[in-house]
Amino acid sequence: KINKECFDCLIVPYADHMTKVQLDTLAALEDAGLAVWYMDALPENSCREGVVIRRDELVPNMKALGMVDVIIPEGFPKLRFYHCTRGKTNIFMFVNEDYSKTADLTVKLSCSGEYARLDMLTDICTSGKSADGSLKLDLLPHQSQIIVFGDRAGLPEEFELGDIETVRA
Repeated sequence: KINKECFDCLIVPYADHMTKVQLDTLAALEDAGLAVWYMDALPENSCREGVVIRRDELVPNMKALGMVDVIIPEGFPKLRFYHCTRGKTNIFMFVNEDYSKTADLTVKLSCSGEYARLDMLTDICTSGKSADGSLKLDLLPHQSQIIVFGDRAGLPEEFELGDIETVRA
């Protein structure tokens, strides 16, 4: 755990040198059992052995080890996501950071079932169901959505977020 979040591994971007504090922190994380992968090469001033992975091997290795929670098709380099769990609830946040292009795609998630979709741009919450983890996204430039699996909290099919007090009454 790092800041109360669990991770399968820590991927360290290439750096030819790192500070002693950084190297000691990475060593402590490795000693605690966290997989630490160095992109392309270890820092030249590292005294430890480490797992070095090439950029083109990263995703295939993560998929093979079951470390992939979201699969995004090619062609969406500005789509960002965050996934966390709280108990049995899976929470995903998707953000289209592109300034001019809409992100219209279907992603594949590591979970399925009923979900709530909170659209912060339109101030609308909707519910849906995914049998196989496929989720359709249509995000305008700089639009974000939060998808919550496992806890619809008794929400109706659709409502405006401004009505949330009325819905829970």
